[in-house]
Amino acid sequence: MCSHPPLVCRRGVPTGLPVYPPTTRRTMRWLFVLLGLAALLESNACSRRPVATGPVVPVPAEEAARLLDVLESDQQAIARYQAVLKVRGEGPEGRFSVTELVAFERPDRVRVELLATFGASRWIAVTDRGEITVLFPRSREYLQESAVEDVVSALFGIRLRPEEVMSVLAGSGLPLGDAEPARAERIGERVRIVVGSDGPGARVESVDVEGGQVREAVGSRYRVSYPTDWKARGRTAPDQIEIESDRIQASLTVEALDVNVKLEPEAFIISLPEGAARLGVAEIGGEAVFVRPSQ
Repeated sequence: MCSHPPLVCRRGVPTGLPVYPPTTRRTMRWLFVLLGLAALLESNACSRRPVATGPVVPVPAEEAARLLDVLESDQQAIARYQAVLKVRGEGPEGRFSVTELVAFERPDRVRVELLATFGASRWIAVTDRGEITVLFPRSREYLQESAVEDVVSALFGIRLRPEEVMSVLAGSGLPLGDAEPARAERIGERVRIVVGSDGPGARVESVDVEGGQVREAVGSRYRVSYPTDWKARGRTAPDQIEIESDRIQASLTVEALDVNVKLEPEAFIISLPEGAARLGVAEIGGEAVFVRPSQ
């Protein structure tokens, strides 16, 4: 006989696990569920900055222009960039999770390599001098086009020019080299600068600046935000990026970041295998980052 009633006994052997009445067990299961939800909500609250609130105060155009100059200078200071991006998001075919190797070199060279499950390349894309080349090693196929934005849209779900890719990764959100402030206003601790024309039907883009860094940028085709205080922590570029378009939402975690290190010229050259078949833009949709690869 087992002399310890609070222990579960199987064939006379105590397991060491307490026995609780059914009602108590159900209560504890719900408690664990609630604790898990609370932890998740706390994590999300820590990673997302609150939306700017407070009285709206106009900012003089001269101050806004100076702030844009500083942001553009910081962005251009990142002449070369390479990192590993862990990307999680939701697209037309549901949730996705991928790893990308990314590098860029100003003014317009960008390289993105999408990795398959075991580290092989699903595809490699390089932009240079107004063209984009994409190699699909497994199928020995490639694409070469001058319609860079169409190809980027097909592969990533967001229409981006190379300079916009660089801006997103460097932390300004938008290319600001030729930006002129149409108006600016202070909302709480943030300064919102609207760039470009600000009339009816005009293309309106904006950046929200707080703590010396861009918190959110709204382009004509995408929205990007930076939830962490990366600049205050002495980083050269953001470690967390959130971006969305009308097709996808994605969170990017930046790892193994190197800035302004020498990049080999071969990084931006794709050698096509002999006999590779050329594809058109309409034929590469199945290789998008948000599409689960066929086995």
